[in-house]
Amino acid sequence: MSLALFNPTTIPALSGLWNLTQQAQVSLTALQPAVSALRQSLEEPGILGMNGRERERVQGALAALERTAAANALNGLVPRLLLQPMLESVSRAWPVRLNYQGGGEDDIGNEYCIGQEVGSGGCSRVFHGYSLENGVTVAIKLADVAEDSGIPESLVTALLRREYEILASLPEGVGPRVLRFGTMQGKACLVMEYLDGQDLHDSLGTLQHDLRTGQALQRLLGIGFQAVQSVSGIHARGFVHRDIKPENFRIRTVRVFGRELRTFDFGIARRTGEVDESIMGTPEYMPPESFRDGDPADPRRDVFALGATLYWLMTGQTPFHADSNEEVVANIMNPNFRFEVPSTVLLRDHPDLKGKVPYSWLALLDSVIQKALSRDPSQRYRDAGEMLKPLQMLMSHRLPDAVSLPAVGATVPRPMPAASRRPSRSSTRGDSPNAVARASRRGGPSG
Repeated sequence: MSLALFNPTTIPALSGLWNLTQQAQVSLTALQPAVSALRQSLEEPGILGMNGRERERVQGALAALERTAAANALNGLVPRLLLQPMLESVSRAWPVRLNYQGGGEDDIGNEYCIGQEVGSGGCSRVFHGYSLENGVTVAIKLADVAEDSGIPESLVTALLRREYEILASLPEGVGPRVLRFGTMQGKACLVMEYLDGQDLHDSLGTLQHDLRTGQALQRLLGIGFQAVQSVSGIHARGFVHRDIKPENFRIRTVRVFGRELRTFDFGIARRTGEVDESIMGTPEYMPPESFRDGDPADPRRDVFALGATLYWLMTGQTPFHADSNEEVVANIMNPNFRFEVPSTVLLRDHPDLKGKVPYSWLALLDSVIQKALSRDPSQRYRDAGEMLKPLQMLMSHRLPDAVSLPAVGATVPRPMPAASRRPSRSSTRGDSPNAVARASRRGGPSG
């Protein structure tokens, strides 16, 4: 693996400097703070094992960059072509520890440096990374299989390659842009666009604060609409995500309805119709048929999960919520269990909404979510694209400004541990819902 030596402030400092020098003319007033930020990051703790000589070499390259800029500035501007070689000198001076067992045309260990770990799942770990070629910040997903998991590494490699192929075929803006697939330290590695921001679950508190007044229900629905729209792009290309939940949507920048939403974590995605013998997912968002071995990948599984996500977004709770995974699965599988429709939860918890939101609007909201959450797949929307149509009707019905955001709660409970991808920890694989529940109770990181 190629391990660059830096602390959490170094990557943005390096990226900022590189991005600045991509302009045809670089302003000295902008360049100097960028160089200073990078120089300061060298003095902060966390530069793993960088010795004094290495630090001096980088500082020297930065000083040469500043001298070149000052000597060639005209009216405070420096041509990019003069700075490019100096910036490349900074990159070459930066120490990189090469400890991977390299070789092979797929090895990309010399192209990227790996930084702080930002997440982990059943069979992989995700790192903040940096391209040594162009300074772009990336996310690096590296295969990581526990020795006692019983999962062959060849299977994990195949899953990552499949994820690469799926991401590469998606429409622009649906998921993270995929950059490379290869190996580092002999392990499968996927390099993707780094998506900043928060996942939808962690963003709910912010959304409550931002939308305290005026058309709040419709704005929350607008975020749900973006989630359905994103998944419709996945279905249109012939894939099923199979792990749709609030944690797998990321809100990043101001755009439609004030935010842009992307779908991520395609680790267990499959082609439509493909049969998978394993049972994987997050119980609170899994339809009844997903607890059976050998169930073909069907977009209606994602529709069910989208219905549960919309329910959570509007009410602050999942439709089949319970105190344990066993009870959640039992509620989903029990045809006699009936969840409360969203309007009932909203009007009970927030009686001030009565008379402010038309019952016809609430009734349509209920019908959309109930149809998506039908236990019988044939009663659901065929795919996310079909689900968009009634949501567009809800979006076109303007609600009065007097509507205030339902106070979903001071804290939003996380879903119970997912049935994740490492059977020895928390994946659900077995012949019955009880086996699923027993496996999922053990918990484990999801990602």
